[in-house]
Amino acid sequence: MEGHGFWCERNSEIDHEDCNADRFESDQRIKYFVTMCERVAAAGLWNLKMFAFRFVDSSAKMVDGIITGTINFLGEYEECINTLVPNPRKPNEISFRGQYCTAEVRMPLPYKNKRYGLYDRVEALENFTGSVIFNFLKSKAHVFYFLPYKVGLCIPSGCSENDLLQLLQYAGEKTHLDMKVAHCETKEPKKILKVQVAAITVTCILGALVLIGTFLEGFFNGEKVPFKNLSCRILICFSTVSNFKRLASTKRSTGNLHCLHGFRFLSITWVVMGHAYFYPTWFIRSYKNMLNTQKIVSEPVAQAILNGSEAVDSFILLSGILLGYLTVKHVIVDKKSFSIKTFIFHRLWRIIPVYYFIILFAMLTPLMGSGPLFHETMEESIYPCFKYWWRNLLFINNYFHIKDVCMMHTWYVSADMQLYLASLLVLLPMFKYEKIGVAINVMIIVISIVYSGVIAYLKRAIPTITITHFEPVDRNIGYLYLYSNTLSRAGPFFIGTLLGYTLAKKPTIKMSKCVQVAGWCCAVLSSGCTIFLLYHWHEGDGPAFLDTVMYATFYKVSYSSGVAWMIFCCVTGHGGWINTLLSWKAWVPLSKLCFLIFLIQPIFQTLYIANYTSTQDQSHLIAIIHFFGFICISGLLAMICNLLVESPFLAMEKVMMRPKKSEKEREATTGATNYGLSVSNDNCHTLNGKFTEDGIHMNGTSTQFTDVSKF
Repeated sequence: MEGHGFWCERNSEIDHEDCNADRFESDQRIKYFVTMCERVAAAGLWNLKMFAFRFVDSSAKMVDGIITGTINFLGEYEECINTLVPNPRKPNEISFRGQYCTAEVRMPLPYKNKRYGLYDRVEALENFTGSVIFNFLKSKAHVFYFLPYKVGLCIPSGCSENDLLQLLQYAGEKTHLDMKVAHCETKEPKKILKVQVAAITVTCILGALVLIGTFLEGFFNGEKVPFKNLSCRILICFSTVSNFKRLASTKRSTGNLHCLHGFRFLSITWVVMGHAYFYPTWFIRSYKNMLNTQKIVSEPVAQAILNGSEAVDSFILLSGILLGYLTVKHVIVDKKSFSIKTFIFHRLWRIIPVYYFIILFAMLTPLMGSGPLFHETMEESIYPCFKYWWRNLLFINNYFHIKDVCMMHTWYVSADMQLYLASLLVLLPMFKYEKIGVAINVMIIVISIVYSGVIAYLKRAIPTITITHFEPVDRNIGYLYLYSNTLSRAGPFFIGTLLGYTLAKKPTIKMSKCVQVAGWCCAVLSSGCTIFLLYHWHEGDGPAFLDTVMYATFYKVSYSSGVAWMIFCCVTGHGGWINTLLSWKAWVPLSKLCFLIFLIQPIFQTLYIANYTSTQDQSHLIAIIHFFGFICISGLLAMICNLLVESPFLAMEKVMMRPKKSEKEREATTGATNYGLSVSNDNCHTLNGKFTEDGIHMNGTSTQFTDVSKF
């Protein structure tokens, strides 16, 4: 034990044979521990030693904000772990150093016999009366079942975690409080794991390929590249110059789906804004004045921000629209062939490279900081990746406990992939018998609605993200059965496929003004109620059970139907100024980064919160400032990832799936024999393994769209 021998040597009252703490009984060990700490601290303070003052100064003092809901008192983490005490007999050696520990303190409460919501009360305490303060604490007592007080303590590294635990237990017996050690750490070099070495290696290899590809393109200066070798063509795909031109291009694909670009980017800003407000409630320990946070999220205007989870249904709806529109147009309208193998391969090729790279990148974040709650925060999202990464790779991570999910937000990727494959249940019958396909589509929507209602009733599951149900059990049940469940999200997706089918079959539909007005009113009411209806949940005693069941049953379909009407009007020429705004060309480059922003931003925000060294305030101004920081930095990182991984692999798909041509055909196409890939040519796009000139891929993707159906 570091420093233990030094204390024994300095303390003449302790027998050297008794320096082994294991030989002490419990009370003796506590007395011994306190004696050592008291002697070290008292002697240091008496002699004006800096280390003693740093130990006391960096330990938390439970003073501020208890009544307003502050439950964490973290002290000064950096000051503690940076405290070093040299051995007076051997100046070149460290006798001991500061060790930062967090202790959990729980109030004495009756046995927990039910799941508690925000506005519930502990029934066993209702008969107790007392002062105003007592009644106030009684009304909040149920919170301490899940959120104990945490206190930061700075102790010498010579004291083990078990030593501190016994001291806390002794103090708890005297004060009738339940105390235990949550975590202890000293300042140590971070160990780099093999998977992190692999992540760094992959990043370096991709960076080298980008440099080589950019050099080759610059060397030939836009001329025809005289390479027939496939590997040389693949290297050109990594050129930053061509990839950045494609990213910055405002060219749009043919068709009338231009409004999706603007809608897509505005939806991702809604998601990021929601994260800026939501993460403080998820990582509540990193913030102080918890009751103030409750007040902020309970305001009517805040509902439009906090219910940003509905934006996920927007993306699922978009995925269904593009899948239905482009597939039906290709197979039914244009009478072309359909390949299931290409249908699946194309989807996997466009998602796997960038998705797997982000998972590897996430595993590097534990090397990027420290803090009193660093490990606790990382356990919520990042640490599970080291054990359960394979679930993400197989796209099944949305069916596991929320604590065991690698990057919790990636449930969407798995659910969307599963819905994409499930769409074959509708598309294949539709290709032969359209009415049967439409009937199956409608049946799946109905099943999704019924499932959501039944599960909400049987499991008493919360339908969406809300602070009214903050118990971990409620969060996990709601997440597992309603929020991330594929069947519960099938409603918006297949509403999208039905709309896509309609737009492909009847691209021009005329409507009277009365129909348009009625449709817009219903759409605004349908989507608006879904977003703002939760306001009354924060009043009185919270939502009634029937309210949660009804909301869970209809809110996804209700919101998606309203958005579907807006898109329908924009595509068919009835969108007016809304279509003009959403179809603005400036949205096109930004929309290409949305999927990467979605993957990167939660990782960045989690890392940012994990590095807090003290509890933070929460307000509208702070959340808005964080939002702009998150969206800008995540956008920059998304652009780098696009140039490093996404765009090169999209270009590689074109190279590898390019149809083989005879020598005469190549000469007629390129104008010269033995010339391969033209670095300035980007007009070829695959559709079921065949090339088209319209810039739209079969699954709703293109160089211009950059896989809108993917996100």
